[in-house]
Amino acid sequence: MAGWRRCRICKQTFWPHPRAGRRQRVCSAKACQDERHRRDCADWRRRNPDYDREERIRRKVHSEPEPKRPGPARPLEQDPLRRLPWSAIEAVVGLEVRVVLEEYGQVLVPWTRDVVISEARVAGRESPEVRGDGARDAVPVKAVDDSSVSAKVRTSGPRDALPREARPP
Repeated sequence: MAGWRRCRICKQTFWPHPRAGRRQRVCSAKACQDERHRRDCADWRRRNPDYDREERIRRKVHSEPEPKRPGPARPLEQDPLRRLPWSAIEAVVGLEVRVVLEEYGQVLVPWTRDVVISEARVAGRESPEVRGDGARDAVPVKAVDDSSVSAKVRTSGPRDALPREARPP
């Protein structure tokens, strides 16, 4: 067990916690623990600069308020490319990437609309297997013909009760 130690923050001596032992570098004072945590987090962020890069970029892009535009509220009539804050996107990725994204969006949005509209048309048509003249949940029941059952095969009873010639091998 380690003996008395000097706190790296406040320079006071302290007795380390028994479970932490030699690993404890600062005393248990709230101010020292907060400062230790702040320094450790800053050190970790220096060692892992790209850990939350995507999230920081998303926050930066979405920090600009979305402009209110009068017009229809239906999703197919609204242009999703106008809803993006292009100036913030350009600040994050640069002009060239912004232009590529805009061009890609101008191709993708009309194609997506066409697919959605064509799928809606297909879904709106009645299936050829479903008859429109009656209950759709009704299932036709076939009558069972008992004459097709062999006289040697019994429909009930254990296997041993069957005649030897009718038993499966």
